[in-house]
This record gives sequence, C-alpha cells and structure tokens, in this order.
Amino acid sequence: MLIAIFVSLIILLFQQFILTKVQLAPVTITVNGGGQVAIVNAINQANPGDIIEVHPGNYDNGSTSFLSITKSGTITSPITLRGVGLPRPKIGNFKLSSASYWIIEGFEIANQQSFNSVEITGTSSKNNIIRNMIVHDIRNGIALREGDGNTIANSTLYNAIDPSSGGEAHTIHINSAINNKILNNVLYGFIGAAIQFGLVEKDTNGNPVPINRGTALIEGNKLFNTQGNCAENAIDIKAEAGTVVIRNNTMYGFEPMTGIGCIYQGSGEPESSAILAHTGAIGILIIEQNEFYDNYEAVDSRGMQATIRNNIFHDFNLGTRVGSSRVLGVFVSDSDQDIYHNTFVNIPSLFNNVTSGGSPDLVNNLFFNVNRTLIGSYRNNG
Repeated sequence: MLIAIFVSLIILLFQQFILTKVQLAPVTITVNGGGQVAIVNAINQANPGDIIEVHPGNYDNGSTSFLSITKSGTITSPITLRGVGLPRPKIGNFKLSSASYWIIEGFEIANQQSFNSVEITGTSSKNNIIRNMIVHDIRNGIALREGDGNTIANSTLYNAIDPSSGGEAHTIHINSAINNKILNNVLYGFIGAAIQFGLVEKDTNGNPVPINRGTALIEGNKLFNTQGNCAENAIDIKAEAGTVVIRNNTMYGFEPMTGIGCIYQGSGEPESSAILAHTGAIGILIIEQNEFYDNYEAVDSRGMQATIRNNIFHDFNLGTRVGSSRVLGVFVSDSDQDIYHNTFVNIPSLFNNVTSGGSPDLVNNLFFNVNRTLIGSYRNNG
C-alpha cells in the first residue's frame, strides 16, 4: 500500500512538472494588423520569455494616447515586443510603468504630441532595453523618469521640439532613474539637449538638490546639432551627485545659442558647450575616448570632479557670445580637472577658467596649432 501511494505521488509530481514546463515554454505571438488593441491583447497574453512580433502597419492610437505596459518578464526570461519587416511598424507613445525585463525594438514612433513619446516610470522598473528604434518629430523623445539599470541602444532620435515650452525639448531625458545606459544611438535635431540629466528638486532657497543617479554610461553615440544657434547641448547634466561616464562618442556642431532667427530656441546657457555640468552637479565626471569637432566649447564642468582623457579635439570653429568679447575654445571650468593623454589640433583658442580654487593637472597631452591658455600644472605635454 505504501509503495503504491509513493508511486502515485511520484507520478503526480512528474505530471505537475511537465505541465509547468509546458505552461512556461516561450511562445511567439504574432500581430498582423488590428491597430493598437491588437498589441494590447498580445501583451495581455504574454508570459516571461515570450516574443511578440508586430508586422508592418499603423498601430498608433493617437498622438497623445499611451500604450501602457505594467507586467514584467524575469531576469532570465524577458518579454520581447518586436517590430518586424519593412516598413517598420508604427506605434504611438508607450509607457513602461513599474515593469521590468522588457526588450522593445524595431518600431517607428513619429509625429507625437504627448510630452514624452516613451516613458519608464516606477522605481521597480528595472533592466528594460529599448533598442533599434526610430523616434522623430516629437516633443520629447525617451524619458527615463524612474527605475534602475535601463538601457537605450542602437536607436535614432531626431527633431525634438516642444512649442508649448518655447521649443526646448530633449531626445533623451533622465529624471531620477539610476544606473542608466545610453549606447550607440544617433541623436540630432533637438532644441534642448540630446541627453539631459534633469533637475529633480530645489531647496527652500531655490538651489538645486544633488541626486545620486548611480553610474550612468553614455557610450558610442553620435550627438550633433542641426538647429544652429537655437539649440543647447549634446549632454546637459544638472544636480548630479553620482558618476557619469561619457565614452567613445562623437559630438559636433554646437555653437553659441544667440537665438537670432529662431522660431523656437532652448532656454539654457548661451555658450552651448557640447558637455555642460551645471553648478550644483557635484559627482564624478569621466570623459574619455571621445571626438569633438566644429564646436564653440567642448566641456564646461562647474562642480563635478572631471577626468578628461584620451579624447581628440580638433578643428573648432569659434563664435562669440552676443554682448561679450569672450571667445572660448575647449574648457571653461570651475572645478578640479585631470586632463590626460588628449590630442588638440587646430583650435584657435584653448581656454581654461578656474575661479573657485580648482587645480587642473595637464599631463601627456599633444597640442598642434593651438593657442594654449590653459591654467594648471603642466607635465610631459607636447
């Protein structure tokens, strides 16, 4: 009798194991037309590990509505929402809200009027990947409002203009989200910044409150200005107390924001340096292996501890700020800087302004056809 019971129990457990494995086996859910509701239905059906393939068509439900995603995959079995075929399927705005372990790729988002076209919200939104997207003619592009370890990769975002705010808009905006990765994207046509680390909070005196957003990695991107003297920066960092690593990017075309002839223009610093770390940003800034050219200023760091190494700065076309005789080339900085192993070529004025006790250290840099007016300690430069 005991043997029979034991055998029956083993059989029952085995059946349950097989049933569970069948239920969890990843499947591909195909969407071929049917508008946004068809994508919503597919998302509702999806389990961790499943792939939703959306074929060409228009799945946009209106320029201000959102497709909301609230379920999650797992660390070993993310859920994939993938556009397949050409032309790319068009979807409207979408939001990951307290959702983790999604891969969203292969879509076009265009002509949207929502404040952000893509949002990740909720502190529990983790390890999502948005990649291989084309997002254009929007107010703001992708907003990492909250969450941890989310990635934007291999995408093209352009023409971000917000008429309601005077034009200022960003292709990628980071609010309080932490440990973000911005990898191998092409960003242009923005009135604000290509990538902005936003101001989250001010104290009672109106000063920015620094926020530690962990370690942000900005790598392999191409960031350039097509809006002339109407746009701001490639990377705009406000109130950062964490670490920002800017590596192996190309940045060009940033000139003084005079606003002359602009229908819309940004509201930031008139100098419009390629990288700007505002007063109130107090973390660590690492700028390495980038190429800067055809800019007015490359780096303006006013409080972060900056290490600038192994970059190439070349062929700057300088302008002058309206109302000022100051002409700047590469650095304007009020913080300590370590400037190592860089190459500077064909830069009419290389200026470093240290006004708050910073002590830049310049070691093993190469200067060619540069009017060098850097302040600091020089060693082994050529």
